[in-house]
Amino acid sequence: NCDGHLASWRTAAFSLEMDLSRPNRGISEWTRGGVKLPPMRLLSAIWQPARSSSDAETIEDCYPRGRDLIVTYAQTPERSVRPQVYWRMIVDESQGSSAGPMPLGVEWIVSMQTSFLDSQPQVDSVSEFDSADWKLESVDCYGCPAFVARPTDGKSPSILIAAHPSDCQVHQMDESSSDTVALRFRLFTESLEKGVIRRGRIRAHLLDTPSNEATIERAISQFLASEPPLTT
Repeated sequence: NCDGHLASWRTAAFSLEMDLSRPNRGISEWTRGGVKLPPMRLLSAIWQPARSSSDAETIEDCYPRGRDLIVTYAQTPERSVRPQVYWRMIVDESQGSSAGPMPLGVEWIVSMQTSFLDSQPQVDSVSEFDSADWKLESVDCYGCPAFVARPTDGKSPSILIAAHPSDCQVHQMDESSSDTVALRFRLFTESLEKGVIRRGRIRAHLLDTPSNEATIERAISQFLASEPPLTT
C-alpha cells in the first residue's frame, strides 16, 4: 500500500512501514506475528551529497508491480544521478525443496543513472540497531558480505542482512556510538557516465529465533543465484 510518500506492506506473516520521501531513514517499523521488532532503522539509502534525515526527496514516480514497489527520485543540481529503488517482498522461493522454506524478508535494489558524461553514483545502505536491544555479528558464507542482528530479548526474530558481493565495494560494522550499532554497505565507488545503469542489491531476512547456520546458508545461496529485476 502506498499513500502519498508513506508505504506499508501488510501480510498475515509480517508488516513493515517506511517514508519513501526520506530514503535515508529506511524501514522504520517491522512487525512479525503482530509483535513489533525492537528499535532499528533498516536499509536506509544515503547518496551523495548526504541530506539531513528531515529533508524530503523529490519523488518522480512511485508504483507497485507484483511483489515490487518501485520509486524513482529526481536528479538534482546537487546530485548528478537519478536513483531508482525497488522494494521487493521475499516470499518462499524454495518450491518444495527438501532444504526447507526460504525465510521471509525484503530485497532493496538500487539503480543509478545520469544525464551527465561523468558523475559519482556512490550510495551507502546503512542499517542501525539499538545496542541495548540487538547484538550483531558478521557471517562468513559464500564470500557474501553479511551480518546477523540478534535480539537480546531472545524472543523476536533475528535479521540477516546481506549485500550481493558483485555490488558491494565496502562493508563494515560501526560500534563507535554508545547507543547504536550501524552496518554500512557502500556501492558504486566508480564514476558513472550517461547511458549506463549501475545496479546493486541488498537483502534482509527475518530468521526465527534461534536461527541456525543452515537457514542462513540457504538464504544467501538463493540470493546469489537470483536475478535482478529489469529497471524501467
